[in-house]
Amino acid sequence: MTSNYNPQPLVTIITVVYNGAEFLEKTILSVLNQTYSNIEYIIIDGKSNDGTLDIIKKYKNRTNKWISEPDKGIYDAMNKGIDLATGEWINFMNAGDVFFNDSIVESVFNINNHTQYDLIYGDCEYIYNSSFSIHKKTKSLDDLWKFMPFCHQSLFMKTDILKKYHFNLNNISADHELLYKCYKNKLKFLKTDLIIASYIANGESEKKCIEVIKGRWQGVSKLTPSLKIDLYYIYFIIKQNIRLVIRRILPENIKTTLLTIKHYNKKLF
Repeated sequence: MTSNYNPQPLVTIITVVYNGAEFLEKTILSVLNQTYSNIEYIIIDGKSNDGTLDIIKKYKNRTNKWISEPDKGIYDAMNKGIDLATGEWINFMNAGDVFFNDSIVESVFNINNHTQYDLIYGDCEYIYNSSFSIHKKTKSLDDLWKFMPFCHQSLFMKTDILKKYHFNLNNISADHELLYKCYKNKLKFLKTDLIIASYIANGESEKKCIEVIKGRWQGVSKLTPSLKIDLYYIYFIIKQNIRLVIRRILPENIKTTLLTIKHYNKKLF
Protein backbone atom coordinates (compact mmCIF):
# COMPACT_ATOMS: atom_id res chain seq x y z
CA MET A 1 0.00 0.00 0.00
CA THR A 2 2.95 2.31 -0.40
CA SER A 3 2.78 5.23 -2.82
CA ASN A 4 5.10 7.12 -5.12
CA TYR A 5 7.38 9.61 -3.44
CA ASN A 6 5.84 12.95 -2.62
CA PRO A 7 8.05 15.38 -0.67
CA GLN A 8 4.97 16.94 0.92
CA PRO A 9 1.96 14.62 0.68
CA LEU A 10 -1.52 15.92 1.42
CA VAL A 11 -2.31 15.11 5.06
CA THR A 12 -5.95 15.05 6.16
CA ILE A 13 -6.56 16.06 9.78
CA ILE A 14 -10.01 15.08 11.07
CA THR A 15 -11.58 16.54 14.20
CA VAL A 16 -14.65 14.81 15.61
CA VAL A 17 -16.72 16.76 18.13
CA TYR A 18 -20.04 16.66 19.96
CA ASN A 19 -20.90 19.43 22.42
CA GLY A 20 -17.24 20.30 22.76
CA ALA A 21 -17.43 24.10 22.65
CA GLU A 22 -15.19 24.39 25.71
CA PHE A 23 -12.29 22.58 24.04
CA LEU A 24 -12.80 22.76 20.27
CA GLU A 25 -11.14 26.08 19.48
CA LYS A 26 -7.74 25.09 20.89
CA THR A 27 -7.85 21.95 18.75
CA ILE A 28 -8.75 23.92 15.62
CA LEU A 29 -5.95 26.41 16.22
CA SER A 30 -3.49 23.60 16.85
CA VAL A 31 -4.26 22.31 13.35
CA LEU A 32 -4.45 25.67 11.59
CA ASN A 33 -1.17 26.85 13.12
CA GLN A 34 0.83 23.93 11.76
CA THR A 35 3.81 24.98 9.65
CA TYR A 36 3.17 22.08 7.26
CA SER A 37 1.50 23.66 4.25
CA ASN A 38 -0.30 20.72 2.64
CA ILE A 39 -3.10 19.96 5.12
CA GLU A 40 -6.74 19.18 4.45
CA TYR A 41 -8.81 19.92 7.55
CA ILE A 42 -12.18 18.26 8.12
CA ILE A 43 -14.49 18.76 11.14
CA ILE A 44 -17.29 16.29 11.87
CA ASP A 45 -19.85 17.53 14.41
CA GLY A 46 -22.59 15.32 15.83
CA LYS A 47 -25.26 18.06 15.75
CA SER A 48 -24.05 19.87 18.88
CA ASN A 49 -26.31 22.26 20.76
CA ASP A 50 -23.81 24.00 23.07
CA GLY A 51 -22.18 26.61 20.82
CA THR A 52 -19.83 24.20 19.05
CA LEU A 53 -21.35 25.10 15.70
CA ASP A 54 -20.59 28.80 16.25
CA ILE A 55 -16.91 27.95 16.71
CA ILE A 56 -16.87 25.79 13.58
CA LYS A 57 -18.45 28.58 11.54
CA LYS A 58 -15.92 31.06 12.93
CA TYR A 59 -13.19 29.10 11.17
CA LYS A 60 -15.16 27.76 8.19
CA ASN A 61 -13.08 29.75 5.69
CA ARG A 62 -9.94 28.09 6.99
CA THR A 63 -11.23 24.53 6.99
CA ASN A 64 -11.77 22.41 3.89
CA LYS A 65 -14.95 20.58 4.87
CA TRP A 66 -17.29 20.37 7.82
CA ILE A 67 -20.61 18.74 8.55
CA SER A 68 -23.00 18.90 11.50
CA GLU A 69 -25.49 16.05 11.71
CA PRO A 70 -26.52 13.29 14.11
CA ASP A 71 -24.34 10.20 14.20
CA LYS A 72 -24.16 6.82 15.89
CA GLY A 73 -21.18 7.69 18.08
CA ILE A 74 -17.55 8.68 17.77
CA TYR A 75 -16.50 5.90 15.39
CA ASP A 76 -19.42 6.61 13.07
CA ALA A 77 -18.29 10.26 13.00
CA MET A 78 -14.69 9.20 12.35
CA ASN A 79 -15.85 6.98 9.48
CA LYS A 80 -17.68 9.97 7.98
CA GLY A 81 -14.41 11.89 8.09
CA ILE A 82 -12.59 9.01 6.39
CA ASP A 83 -15.16 8.98 3.58
CA LEU A 84 -14.64 12.72 2.99
CA ALA A 85 -10.84 12.62 3.14
CA THR A 86 -8.80 13.12 -0.04
CA GLY A 87 -5.33 13.25 1.52
CA GLU A 88 -2.73 10.49 1.33
CA TRP A 89 -2.52 10.28 5.13
CA ILE A 90 -5.07 10.75 7.94
CA ASN A 91 -4.66 11.84 11.56
CA PHE A 92 -7.53 12.14 14.06
CA MET A 93 -7.17 15.12 16.36
CA ASN A 94 -10.49 15.21 18.15
CA ALA A 95 -11.92 18.07 20.24
CA GLY A 96 -9.70 18.77 23.24
CA ASP A 97 -6.61 17.14 21.71
CA VAL A 98 -3.75 19.17 20.21
CA PHE A 99 -0.49 18.66 18.38
CA PHE A 100 2.53 18.88 20.67
CA ASN A 101 3.88 21.90 18.78
CA ASP A 102 3.20 23.90 15.63
CA SER A 103 5.81 22.13 13.50
CA ILE A 104 5.15 18.51 14.42
CA VAL A 105 3.34 17.51 11.20
CA GLU A 106 6.22 18.98 9.22
CA SER A 107 8.68 17.01 11.39
CA VAL A 108 6.81 13.75 10.77
CA PHE A 109 6.81 14.15 7.01
CA ASN A 110 10.40 15.29 6.88
CA ILE A 111 11.38 11.73 7.78
CA ASN A 112 13.10 10.56 4.61
CA ASN A 113 11.74 7.03 4.40
CA HIS A 114 8.14 7.67 5.47
CA THR A 115 6.76 6.68 2.05
CA GLN A 116 7.82 3.08 2.64
CA TYR A 117 5.31 2.72 5.49
CA ASP A 118 1.56 2.44 6.01
CA LEU A 119 1.36 3.79 9.58
CA ILE A 120 3.58 6.36 11.32
CA TYR A 121 3.35 6.77 15.09
CA GLY A 122 5.12 8.46 17.97
CA ASP A 123 4.97 9.49 21.61
CA CYS A 124 2.50 11.79 23.32
CA GLU A 125 2.17 14.22 26.20
CA TYR A 126 -0.35 13.02 28.77
CA ILE A 127 -1.83 15.81 30.92
CA TYR A 128 -3.13 14.99 34.40
CA ASN A 129 -5.82 17.44 35.57
CA SER A 130 -3.67 20.40 34.42
CA SER A 131 -1.38 19.67 37.40
CA PHE A 132 1.45 18.02 35.52
CA SER A 133 2.28 16.35 32.22
CA ILE A 134 4.23 13.21 31.43
CA HIS A 135 6.03 11.97 28.35
CA LYS A 136 4.21 8.77 27.37
CA LYS A 137 6.54 6.70 25.24
CA THR A 138 5.34 4.14 22.73
CA LYS A 139 5.32 0.49 23.72
CA SER A 140 6.33 -2.53 21.64
CA LEU A 141 4.02 -3.56 18.80
CA ASP A 142 4.46 -7.13 20.00
CA ASP A 143 2.18 -6.20 22.91
CA LEU A 144 -0.56 -4.83 20.66
CA TRP A 145 -2.77 -7.79 21.55
CA LYS A 146 -2.83 -6.48 25.13
CA PHE A 147 -3.24 -2.71 24.76
CA MET A 148 -2.75 0.36 22.59
CA PRO A 149 1.05 0.89 22.40
CA PHE A 150 0.48 4.54 21.47
CA CYS A 151 -2.44 6.98 21.46
CA HIS A 152 -4.51 7.42 18.30
CA GLN A 153 -3.75 11.16 18.30
CA SER A 154 -0.09 10.31 17.66
CA LEU A 155 -0.83 8.15 14.61
CA PHE A 156 -0.82 8.95 10.90
CA MET A 157 -2.31 6.22 8.73
CA LYS A 158 -2.54 5.83 4.97
CA THR A 159 -6.00 6.93 3.85
CA ASP A 160 -6.53 3.97 1.55
CA ILE A 161 -6.17 1.61 4.52
CA LEU A 162 -8.80 3.47 6.53
CA LYS A 163 -11.15 3.62 3.55
CA LYS A 164 -10.73 -0.15 3.14
CA TYR A 165 -11.26 -1.11 6.79
CA HIS A 166 -13.17 1.71 8.52
CA PHE A 167 -13.93 1.51 12.27
CA ASN A 168 -16.20 -1.21 13.66
CA LEU A 169 -19.26 0.58 15.10
CA ASN A 170 -20.00 -2.42 17.34
CA ASN A 171 -16.75 -2.23 19.32
CA ILE A 172 -16.02 0.50 21.88
CA SER A 173 -12.30 -0.21 21.22
CA ALA A 174 -12.60 -0.03 17.45
CA ASP A 175 -9.35 1.94 17.11
CA HIS A 176 -7.44 -0.88 18.83
CA GLU A 177 -9.24 -3.51 16.75
CA LEU A 178 -8.29 -1.74 13.52
CA LEU A 179 -4.63 -1.38 14.56
CA TYR A 180 -4.45 -5.02 15.54
CA LYS A 181 -5.89 -5.95 12.15
CA CYS A 182 -3.19 -3.85 10.45
CA TYR A 183 -0.52 -5.58 12.55
CA LYS A 184 -1.84 -9.08 11.81
CA ASN A 185 -2.01 -8.24 8.10
CA LYS A 186 1.68 -7.26 8.26
CA LEU A 187 1.26 -3.64 7.25
CA LYS A 188 4.36 -1.52 7.76
CA PHE A 189 4.59 0.57 10.96
CA LEU A 190 7.16 3.34 11.39
CA LYS A 191 8.02 4.34 14.96
CA THR A 192 9.38 7.85 15.51
CA ASP A 193 10.87 9.39 18.64
CA LEU A 194 8.74 12.51 18.20
CA ILE A 195 6.16 13.66 20.75
CA ILE A 196 3.30 14.13 18.32
CA ALA A 197 0.20 14.96 20.38
CA SER A 198 -1.02 16.16 23.76
CA TYR A 199 -4.20 14.97 25.39
CA ILE A 200 -5.89 15.26 28.76
CA ALA A 201 -6.34 12.30 31.09
CA ASN A 202 -9.76 11.06 32.21
CA GLY A 203 -11.31 10.92 28.76
CA GLU A 204 -14.30 8.77 27.84
CA SER A 205 -12.18 5.66 27.28
CA GLU A 206 -10.80 5.95 30.83
CA LYS A 207 -14.24 6.48 32.36
CA LYS A 208 -15.39 3.30 30.62
CA CYS A 209 -12.12 1.43 31.08
CA ILE A 210 -13.66 -1.99 31.75
CA GLU A 211 -15.81 -1.75 28.61
CA VAL A 212 -12.73 -0.62 26.67
CA ILE A 213 -10.73 -3.63 27.89
CA LYS A 214 -13.58 -5.96 26.92
CA GLY A 215 -13.67 -4.28 23.50
CA ARG A 216 -9.97 -4.97 23.00
CA TRP A 217 -10.56 -8.59 24.02
CA GLN A 218 -13.40 -8.81 21.50
CA GLY A 219 -11.29 -7.40 18.65
CA VAL A 220 -8.20 -9.51 19.37
CA SER A 221 -10.11 -12.75 19.92
CA LYS A 222 -11.91 -12.30 16.61
CA LEU A 223 -8.59 -12.38 14.75
CA THR A 224 -6.54 -14.57 17.13
CA PRO A 225 -8.68 -17.00 19.16
CA SER A 226 -6.51 -18.19 22.05
CA LEU A 227 -6.86 -19.48 25.61
CA LYS A 228 -3.78 -17.43 26.55
CA ILE A 229 -5.52 -14.26 25.36
CA ASP A 230 -8.74 -15.12 27.21
CA LEU A 231 -6.89 -15.79 30.47
CA TYR A 232 -4.89 -12.57 30.15
CA TYR A 233 -8.02 -10.44 29.70
CA ILE A 234 -9.89 -12.15 32.55
CA TYR A 235 -6.93 -11.43 34.85
CA PHE A 236 -6.60 -7.85 33.58
CA ILE A 237 -10.30 -7.07 34.11
CA ILE A 238 -10.14 -8.37 37.71
CA LYS A 239 -7.00 -6.31 38.34
CA GLN A 240 -8.57 -3.18 36.85
CA ASN A 241 -11.71 -3.56 38.96
CA ILE A 242 -9.56 -3.65 42.11
CA ARG A 243 -7.77 -0.49 40.96
CA LEU A 244 -11.08 1.27 40.39
CA VAL A 245 -12.25 0.45 43.91
CA ILE A 246 -9.02 1.84 45.37
CA ARG A 247 -9.30 5.00 43.26
CA ARG A 248 -12.84 5.61 44.48
CA ILE A 249 -11.74 5.30 48.10
CA LEU A 250 -8.63 7.49 47.96
CA PRO A 251 -8.98 11.28 48.41
CA GLU A 252 -8.16 13.34 45.31
CA ASN A 253 -5.04 14.96 46.82
CA ILE A 254 -3.55 11.57 47.70
CA LYS A 255 -4.24 10.25 44.19
CA THR A 256 -2.48 13.27 42.67
CA THR A 257 0.51 12.80 44.99
CA LEU A 258 0.79 9.10 44.13
CA LEU A 259 0.56 9.85 40.40
CA THR A 260 3.26 12.50 40.72
CA ILE A 261 5.59 10.06 42.49
CA LYS A 262 4.85 7.27 40.04
CA HIS A 263 5.59 9.41 36.98
CA TYR A 264 8.27 11.68 38.43
CA ASN A 265 10.97 10.60 35.97
CA LYS A 266 8.63 11.03 33.00
CA LYS A 267 7.39 14.52 33.83
CA LEU A 268 7.58 17.15 31.11
CA PHE A 269 6.31 20.16 33.05
